[in-house]
Amino acid sequence: MKKNCNNLSIFPLCKFWNKNALTPPSGEPVDIIFLDPPYDSDLLNESLQLIYSQKESFKNTLVYIEYRKTPDLTNYSILKQAKAGVVKSALIQLAHN
Repeated sequence: MKKNCNNLSIFPLCKFWNKNALTPPSGEPVDIIFLDPPYDSDLLNESLQLIYSQKESFKNTLVYIEYRKTPDLTNYSILKQAKAGVVKSALIQLAHN
């Protein structure tokens, strides 16, 4: 990602966090979150619930997820989906009710 930002000449505008998904960055707006937890864990659902619990902070944040078993996306809008073999991916955002 850093290389892509550098190639696009936007590196000074980018900030990167490599954190546990259950401790998302706070205090500043986040444009996109990438979630790719171990497939046999419940970390994806836990992470999505945590983001939803802080929905005011993440209302405009895009979330990219990879999964095998479809997570609970009740509070999210699916913007785009793809599949590569048994792995699925989606770009989602908190639903604006």
